[in-house]
Amino acid sequence: MLALETADSITRFAATEWDALLAPTDYFKHGYLAALEASGLDCHFHYATLHAGGKLVGLGFGCVMRFNFGLWHPKIWLGGSPVNLGEPFAFAPGYDTPAARHRLQEALFAKARQARALYFVLRDFLLSGPDDPGASFAPALRLSPLPLHRTAILPLEFTDFDDYLSSLKGSRRKSARRDIRAVETTGFRLSIERPAPALAPRLLELWLNLYNKYRDPDQIRLTEDYFRALAGRPEAVFLLLWRGDRLVAFDLCLRFGELLSSVFSGLDFEATREQPVHRYMGYAIVRHAIASGYRKIDFGISNEAAKERMGCRLELLYGQARLVPALLHGLRADRLVRALFAAPVTSAARENGRSEKNGEEGRPPEAPTVLRGWRRVVVVGAGLSGLAAAARLASQPHRELVVLEQAAEPGGMCRTVSYGHGREGFIAGCNLFSPRFFALLEHACRIRLPTRRARLLTYYDGQPLDTRTLVGHLASSQELVALGRLTSGWLHNAQALSERVTRPSLTGDLALLPFLLQGQAPWHWPVREGLVKLRAIASNRYPVPGLAAIPQALERVITRGPSARLVYQAPARSIVVHRGRVIGVRTPEAEWPADIVLSSLMPHTTRKLLGGDVLDTSAEGERPAGLSAMAVFLMLDAGFTLPEGCYSLGFVEPDILGQLRELFAGRVPDRPGFELICPDLAEGRPSTNGWRMTLFTTCPAHCTTAQAERLWSRMAERLEQSFPGFMRAIHWSQLVPPDEYEQAVGCSSRLSPYADAPPRTGKALPPWADGLFLAYGRAAAGDTLLAVRAGLACANQVLASVGLPRLRGQ
Repeated sequence: MLALETADSITRFAATEWDALLAPTDYFKHGYLAALEASGLDCHFHYATLHAGGKLVGLGFGCVMRFNFGLWHPKIWLGGSPVNLGEPFAFAPGYDTPAARHRLQEALFAKARQARALYFVLRDFLLSGPDDPGASFAPALRLSPLPLHRTAILPLEFTDFDDYLSSLKGSRRKSARRDIRAVETTGFRLSIERPAPALAPRLLELWLNLYNKYRDPDQIRLTEDYFRALAGRPEAVFLLLWRGDRLVAFDLCLRFGELLSSVFSGLDFEATREQPVHRYMGYAIVRHAIASGYRKIDFGISNEAAKERMGCRLELLYGQARLVPALLHGLRADRLVRALFAAPVTSAARENGRSEKNGEEGRPPEAPTVLRGWRRVVVVGAGLSGLAAAARLASQPHRELVVLEQAAEPGGMCRTVSYGHGREGFIAGCNLFSPRFFALLEHACRIRLPTRRARLLTYYDGQPLDTRTLVGHLASSQELVALGRLTSGWLHNAQALSERVTRPSLTGDLALLPFLLQGQAPWHWPVREGLVKLRAIASNRYPVPGLAAIPQALERVITRGPSARLVYQAPARSIVVHRGRVIGVRTPEAEWPADIVLSSLMPHTTRKLLGGDVLDTSAEGERPAGLSAMAVFLMLDAGFTLPEGCYSLGFVEPDILGQLRELFAGRVPDRPGFELICPDLAEGRPSTNGWRMTLFTTCPAHCTTAQAERLWSRMAERLEQSFPGFMRAIHWSQLVPPDEYEQAVGCSSRLSPYADAPPRTGKALPPWADGLFLAYGRAAAGDTLLAVRAGLACANQVLASVGLPRLRGQ
């Protein structure tokens, strides 16, 4: 008869008896658990043991800790240690029977109930056959199988580190050598030593940098005493990276027999900026493990995409769990909590009508990269569609959300740009928004922005016209027909536009006219609403104080979530797929594990990322020759008189087709059309330095400095004719020709052949990976209403895929 004993401290048991039951690779040595108990971690350990004739023959243990789900901090009982992976049971030979396991499990569940835990999870079991005693769980507990996470294992079958590098694929081998060389040649020094007790605060500081960045809900907060205690343990291996006399990164590993387990790391972001230190430390672990004779490395459960590229294999670990309160368990409320821990069922299994449970189909359940069931969502692109989708997803408190943006600020083409002497010009992207757009923002994201009415004036052949009556003053009846023709379609790219201009025809002429009448920058030329848009534009409004108010408001909505953040200057380089499912997004500086990726990029760009192609965003040669944009920043005296309450002044000439042909031929037209934007006029008061204005016009793609000066002089002539004294009122100006336009405005001055086009016909997109969603409305660039609606619709698809409520009416 086996006697059962429970305790709340490892000191109740003799170290020699405890360690005698453990395998060489078991992490829970008596001295190690005693060090954890003395470290001041915010958890309480529970132990259950079996004795035969006064001798210890079986043991199991776990801890109760709080998970951080935003405002909710439930107590969760976890089998094992809060800082290690591994099955939390051990037995003497001949005593590992189902009955013995059931007694320990029931005793530990009683401790969880006594601690008033909400959820009970026995974890980190490898999938095995039904005859394996480790697959046996107490029937009285009515536990349910739970796929949890995948740990990265690297078998070490190499003679030396160079042999390991040779085993990697060509591109990965080159990347590894490049990363190692980049760190070692920039003044960093690696040491493997026991840190002095005085280094404990620095180790904690470095670890907190990563802890505060990722904020995993099941991650326990470490203490200085933890690092002091581990520094004295024989199984601890510290890899320390120094820059001069300053510690800038570390990796803490534990050695158990022939296994080396990486458990924690820390990083100084400022000191290691732009250096691949994290990847370098991973290779340093491999180098040390091979030199020390270890047979295997366990890299843990984070950043699986990067570890797969290092040659690791992913092993799925699963658990058995249930709600502790009997009433909630009886009401079958487990599924409400289960979503916080369990990996979702893949779509393939859902289509086949089978559930991925332990032992079914005789294979491991297909789980995405999930940290103990915590879903990771990565949104690629912080344009309006990406921000709208992220704002919708951020309303779910149990979801970790990361938005990756290649620029230094959110908004994509919707932004406020400052240029020259700190004076703001309201340019780039569309400036005006329909009332429907603001209503959609308020309904979907609870954003209410201050706006102003946007009164537009059009000067047609030097005479001011009201936009609403513009059609009645057109020079030709053919121009009116052209507006109607464009209601059913749009030009896809600059090449098609160029062909229609350089090859005159009646049809081509009719299709080109409205572009300059719209008074918009080149990237807005695709038009689908024609005359209706011209008449409706009088009701449009603009946000106060500028375009940046919209993405900034969405950014605030996103970052209000406790587990959501935006990462800037992080261009996506590839979407990593494993066995038909996305597992992360790769940027130049980091790996972002994910089980759901939402791309707000265009389909052809997403296709490249999905194929692992590195995007060259600076390839100027791929842009077609054609039309570009030129801007002029102006500051006028505050006392100068202009039309009051007017947001934009558009100067349109009768010979529009002639202008376009001149531009595409690389010549500057004699009477160019242009637009002058001045939100200060709409506000009714100048800024502290005067009236801020932004003037932009169309010019040849390869406009020379002389041509830019000539364009400006001809526009200045027309402005002086319309507003006598205009040139004398300018006390500051800045001409931005096409070669400086991108830096000043933040958007390309040239028409991209794909900027506004759906995917090319005849090139079907490959099947999307499971977990990948596309938030691309196939709308013209700058069509903000369709962009936001596309983002919200994509977010609804994501929520529907995981069984969460969607936004109605979108």
